[in-house]
Order: sequence, then structure tokens, then C-alpha cells
Amino acid sequence: MSVLETPAARSASAAMAPGACEAASAPHTDKLCELTMADNGFPAGMCSPPCSAMSVADGQPLPSGEPLDLGASAGCRLAAVNDFTLNPEEPQRNMQELVQALIEELSSGKKDLNRLYNLMMSYDYRGNEWKRFEYWDPKKKYTRNLIASVPGCLCLMLLCWNPENASPIHNHAGSECFMRIVQGRLIEQQYIVRNGEGDASAQQNWNKMTCSNIPPSDLIVTHRNVYETGGTTFINDSLGVHAVENPYKEPAVSLHCYIPGYDTCKSWSADASAPDPQKAVKIQQCTISYDTEQGERTHA
Repeated sequence: MSVLETPAARSASAAMAPGACEAASAPHTDKLCELTMADNGFPAGMCSPPCSAMSVADGQPLPSGEPLDLGASAGCRLAAVNDFTLNPEEPQRNMQELVQALIEELSSGKKDLNRLYNLMMSYDYRGNEWKRFEYWDPKKKYTRNLIASVPGCLCLMLLCWNPENASPIHNHAGSECFMRIVQGRLIEQQYIVRNGEGDASAQQNWNKMTCSNIPPSDLIVTHRNVYETGGTTFINDSLGVHAVENPYKEPAVSLHCYIPGYDTCKSWSADASAPDPQKAVKIQQCTISYDTEQGERTHA
């Protein structure tokens, strides 16, 4: 039975106020450079900025590497990415309770990010309940496994990361994105896109950007942190874009909540067709696909 097929979750979903969970932005219309994000190649070193930092969360040195020269850098600030306050009295929840609580919170029509952060932190990953949604494919960098989806409201999924692999740099199509590590550890690197995501002067015009090349200096590193099991990070397009990396020898698993869910987003990667791929970053539109849905294999 799907998480959302439980009577409690169905009741919570049906109780949502009309329009309470509508998408924050219009869907993308540019289909010129469509690809499947789950299979998108990621150039070596693209996740490694031209600076080194220490994770605030746990104080572990971040791995070094030969990076793509991303030009300008905000200095990889040694500061927490999130300003959320953890509620120590928040009760622990299993997966069904987490989905129900998220739907109930969003059904009011408000979007309290601190409350949503605490709900994500309340999930008891130590019970290994998430393993029923776990799926691995050694041929992929990572798999994307749908747990629950309420159109226009939220999407909850589990990502299984093979060792020494990474996502492309990508945005979130106007959604709020929470990521919690339930096994292993992952590195997140956040960027501002000049005249795009995270750039206050852009006035949220980034959804109008079509597929094109930009200089690496237009991707400005703002944060780079390692998150151990149990850690949670957050990003949306007003903060910028990010890439997630598992440079370690062990696999990792992360739980993602997107509010609302989305079907397409943009990615940034080195343009292999350019005379010098290290000096040209290509923007592409990605179509989101799933390897499993509610624990059942798809044809992704």
C-alpha cells in the first residue's frame, strides 16, 4: 500500500483548502534541450570549488580535487546555510506520519519553512523504514525513488547515491527543497547564478532563461558543506542553485521533500562541444524521472 493510500493521509489530503498548495511559479516551457536528469552526465571536478572549507556541521575537512575554474567565489563562507531553529520537543515520526504531517501543515495555505524543517528532522530514519523505498542501479550515478506525491503541494522521494558520483548543478523550478541524509554522508555546494537564481538583482527572471552557454565566472560558489547521517539542508531558487556529491567510497541515501513537486528543472554542466569545455557552461532543461514509485520499479 502506498504511503498516501492510508486512510489518515487520504483524509488529510482531502481536507486541503482549495488552492492551498498551488505551485509557486509557472512551469517551464523551453523544451529545446530536454534530457533525463537521472542519467545526465556530470563533468569531473564540477562539484569542487577553487577553495577549501571546513564543514560547520561536523568540522570534517572537505575533500580536495582539480576543479572546473568557476571564476568568482563568495569565499565558501564558514557559516550555516540554514537559519532554522530545531524544536527539541518535536515528536519522532515514521514515514506515514511524516507525509501526513507535511500535508496537514501545507493544507493551511501557509508555508512555514521552520516548521517544515522540523517536520523533516522529526523523521526517525534509524528505524530503517525508508529501506522499503530503496533501489540501487550500479549503472547510474544515483536513483530517484518516489515515496509520495500530492500535485501542486509536495513530492517526497528517496535518492540512493552510488560511491564517487554527483548530481549536476541544478535549480528547483520555484520549489522549496529540503534534503535529509538517512545513510552515509553527502557534500552540498551552493551557487549564485549571475543574473539568475540567487541573484537579487535578477528579480526572479531566471525561469525565462533558455538553453545557452555562460562563462564559468557566472556561477559563484557561496557554500560548501558536508552533511553526515541525520543532517538536513535547504535550498530554493531565491538562494541559488546547488550540486550534491558523494565523493566517498561508501554509498549514501537522502530523503528529499519538494514543495511543490515539479516535472522539469535546469542544470549547468561543462559544454563538451565547446573548444574549451572548461571555459563554457551549458544550461539545459531536465525532465524529472523516477526509478521506482512507492517501491515499485518503473521503466526509467
